[in-house]
Amino acid sequence: MENKPKEFIIHHSGDQSRNPQFGKIDAWHKFKEFPLSSLGFYCGYHFFIERNGLIKNARRLTDEGAHTKGKNFESIGIGLAGNFDFENPTTEQALALEKLCAEIALTLKNPAMPIRYHWEFSDTHCPGDWFKTNAWKFN
Repeated sequence: MENKPKEFIIHHSGDQSRNPQFGKIDAWHKFKEFPLSSLGFYCGYHFFIERNGLIKNARRLTDEGAHTKGKNFESIGIGLAGNFDFENPTTEQALALEKLCAEIALTLKNPAMPIRYHWEFSDTHCPGDWFKTNAWKFN
């Protein structure tokens, strides 16, 4: 079944480590038996943004996600390194997230594609308090 994205769903790693986190997340998702993407990753997010703003593409836009139960065939999952209950995203992450969402919305010809949060669909605090107290919706 092909992903037909209608919205973005934002996540955080919950990890306050300052080291790059993509490899650790990919290994954890492999251990949890998440499906392998067409790009060869187990990471359930379509994209992951490190603290320095580096964007890692783990799944094609048409690949099934493995990030939000019940939404993996109709969304783009974007994870960010950090725990935003206790810290803020870096400026580099914020700029990368904004640019990434704008580029994907343009690619999908959906300029008003909504940005949602993991807690809206699951009993979780992800992606953290920072997103509850800041105007983070770009569109």
